[in-house]
Amino acid sequence: MTTKVRGKEISPMSRNTVLTVKILITASLLFWLLHTLHWDLVFNKLAGVNYVILGLSLVVTSTCFVVCALRWKLIGDSCGYPITLGESVRAYFMASFFSNFLPTGKGGDIARGIIVAKQRVYSLGGIMGTILVERINGLIVATGIMIFTSLFIVSRIATLKNSMISSVILVLILLIASVICLSPQFQELLIRLVRHIRWQRLRNAIQDVVGVFKTFREKPNMIIIVTGFSLLNQAILIVSGFITAQAIPGFHAPWYSFAIVTPLMLFTALLPSIGGYGVRETGYVVFFGWFGVNAETAITFAILRLTFSLMFSLAGAFLFVVDNGQKEKDADSAQPQENLTV
Repeated sequence: MTTKVRGKEISPMSRNTVLTVKILITASLLFWLLHTLHWDLVFNKLAGVNYVILGLSLVVTSTCFVVCALRWKLIGDSCGYPITLGESVRAYFMASFFSNFLPTGKGGDIARGIIVAKQRVYSLGGIMGTILVERINGLIVATGIMIFTSLFIVSRIATLKNSMISSVILVLILLIASVICLSPQFQELLIRLVRHIRWQRLRNAIQDVVGVFKTFREKPNMIIIVTGFSLLNQAILIVSGFITAQAIPGFHAPWYSFAIVTPLMLFTALLPSIGGYGVRETGYVVFFGWFGVNAETAITFAILRLTFSLMFSLAGAFLFVVDNGQKEKDADSAQPQENLTV
C-alpha cells in the first residue's frame, strides 16, 4: 500500500527499506558464519599459509585491472567516449575502493562512471552505457565458462546437476535479454518511451545509453575483441584463485572447480548486501563444499581473497585522494590568473 504526501506517492520499498534489507542479509550471513565455523581451525590454516605462493597469486590477480581497464577503454573508444589506458586503470582501482565500502557491491561501477564523466566532461549516461556493455559481456562469458566446464564434470558430482540446470536457464535469460536490448526494434521503442519522460537530464541520459548499445551492436569485430578480453579476465581470475588455494594447507579441490566457483561468485556479488560482505564468504563455503572442501578451509580462501580486494581498495583510495588534491591545486593556481584578467 502506498501513501500520499502533498499529492506524491511514496513507495513502501524506499531507499531506507532497501538499505535495511541489505544490512539484515549481510548481518545474518556473517552471524551464521561466526557461529557455525570452528574459528580455531581457520586461524591455524591462516598461520600455515605459504606467503610466497600467496604473493604470486596477488601479482596474477592484479593483472585483471589492466585487462579490464583495456576492455573498458576499447568499448569507450569505439562508442565515442575515448579515454586513456591510464585513466581507465585508475578509475578501476578507485572503483575497487567504492565497491568495498559503499552499501552495494556494484557501487564501484557507478563511482568510476562518475569519475571519468567529470574528468572528461562526458555524458554520464554515455559512460554508464559503456560500463553496462562491459558488464553484460562479462556476465555472458562467465556463464558460458561455467556451463562449458559443468558439461564435462556434471556426471562426477551429483550436486552440479541442479546447478547445471540453473546455469542453462540463466545463460538463456542473459542471451535473450541481450538480443532484445541490442535489437533495433527494442531501442526504437525505448527511445519513443523516453520522449515522454519530463525530466530532461534523465531523458538525455537514457538516450545516451541506448546510443552506446546501438553503436556497439554495429561493430561485430569489436564485440569479438571485447569478448576475448572477458575470456582472458575470467582465465586470470580462475588461475589466480587456483594459486591462492595452493597456498592454503589442506585445500584439496580439483582444478576445474575454480572454473565453476569463480563465475558463480560473479553472480553472487549481484545479490543484495553491504559491499558483498557475508554473501561472498557464504558463497565460497557453499560452492567449494560441492567439491569436498570443508567450511573452515573455504572461509580461509575467502579471507585471503578479501584481503587482496582490500589491498586494491587502499590503492584506489590513495589514487582518489591524490586526484582530488591535484584538482584543488590546479584550481588554486588558476585563481590568480582569472583575477588578473578581470
